[in-house]
Amino acid sequence: MDTCKYHPAQTASWHCPRCAMNLCTACVIQDERSALPKCTLCRGDVHTLGISQVVTPFWQRLPAFFAYGFQGSALKFTLGMTAATVLASLLPVIGMFLLIAICAVAVRYLFAITERTAQGELEPPSVSQVAGGGGYGILFKQLAVFLFLGLLVGGVMSTFGQGAGLAVYIFAILGYPASTMLLAATGSFRQAVNPIAIVEVMRGIGWPYVILYAFLILLSFSSFWVLGFVLAVLPLWLAAPAAMAVSLYFSVLMFNMMGYALYQYHHELGLPIRREVVLRNLSPVRAETAKPAVSNALAEADVMIKEGRYEQALQALQSALNQDLDNVDAAVKRYQLLLAMGKSDAALATLDELFQTLLAKRQGRRALALLREALGKNPDYRPGRGEHAHALAREAHHAKDDRLALRLLLNLHKRYPGFGEVPKAYLLAAHILSERLKDDAQAMRLLEFVDAHYPQAPEAEEVAIYLKALRAVSGIPGTVG
Repeated sequence: MDTCKYHPAQTASWHCPRCAMNLCTACVIQDERSALPKCTLCRGDVHTLGISQVVTPFWQRLPAFFAYGFQGSALKFTLGMTAATVLASLLPVIGMFLLIAICAVAVRYLFAITERTAQGELEPPSVSQVAGGGGYGILFKQLAVFLFLGLLVGGVMSTFGQGAGLAVYIFAILGYPASTMLLAATGSFRQAVNPIAIVEVMRGIGWPYVILYAFLILLSFSSFWVLGFVLAVLPLWLAAPAAMAVSLYFSVLMFNMMGYALYQYHHELGLPIRREVVLRNLSPVRAETAKPAVSNALAEADVMIKEGRYEQALQALQSALNQDLDNVDAAVKRYQLLLAMGKSDAALATLDELFQTLLAKRQGRRALALLREALGKNPDYRPGRGEHAHALAREAHHAKDDRLALRLLLNLHKRYPGFGEVPKAYLLAAHILSERLKDDAQAMRLLEFVDAHYPQAPEAEEVAIYLKALRAVSGIPGTVG
């Protein structure tokens, strides 16, 4: 499995021939002038490595396959073919010809499901478009494949013995899904019976081919079980059309599953697929709200950091912020990069603006994490604004980091003279001191300070009640400081 140079845990989806490296979808940039992404490092074209590691694997889509048979066109196909079969059985003269036509349309539609799904079209094709679009030769090619394999097994058995015939028979049985997929993908009888091509399909899909084969076998047996149940329970006049519907439904499932396997492993199998389908799955991973230029700048910064080109990374991050001042990811990365480069003063100078953005976006935990980083670099650091210190103290209190909360709250009125929520902040500090740290004396001093200096504050009554309760519990006389 190819992995990304910069994210070894991620599967690579693109390859840059100029840099000779593989990249994941987060490490390429979107060229505004073309639909194809570019290498973040050299700005050159990149080549796809396929989508098998990006799309949901077929073995995780079983509910989607079962639901597929009940979607609009697929359900119309099943019900329409069932009704037509019932009608044909009532017409003794032309009924046989009608049944042949029904069989041709059914086979054509099933192969159309595989063809369309292999191209990334995950909705059932229109019955009318398929029926009127030709391609009915696929029925005769499929019959020819059955006939050829039967003759081959018989010929080998009569010429080389039962052992050789049995080996060819087992290969034909195991390779039947691959043969069907080849017939759907190429429309070629020769490819469908070519043992080398069949083995290449098995090898290209790899071990998941075993899972695919097992699923197809289970679906076949499930179909037979449901058919037996239907025939046993329903009256004959109703059982026949119901059995037809069940058979068609499970056939739709199996052909859809084989088509999806072709879609998932198209690159490994060398099958062509529309460019827009590849781009839809492998477009650079970005935030939905980010501008393309901002997303590109963030991707470039990430790559430059991993390349050790920190100044270029800073330039890319500044470019992102110039185009989107409120981009939190760019601002956080710039702050952390400045810290890593030893530019602590420059990093800390950006924090107040960053706190403002994070707190406005209700990302208090993230803001608190940045504050802890800042204190690790400079233990004397304090937020530049009182409302930030108060909000971060509340966040620290919720995180049960009471020491940090008090560090932010104490002497708040001295550090931020114009801050208007000192009573509320000191009430929080008093709760922490008394209830968490069991320091009633200091809690009372804070409350007495608020009671004396902020008698008109909205919290004045609550402060007085709490102060009275602490005095009663602790027995410490009050002295305003």
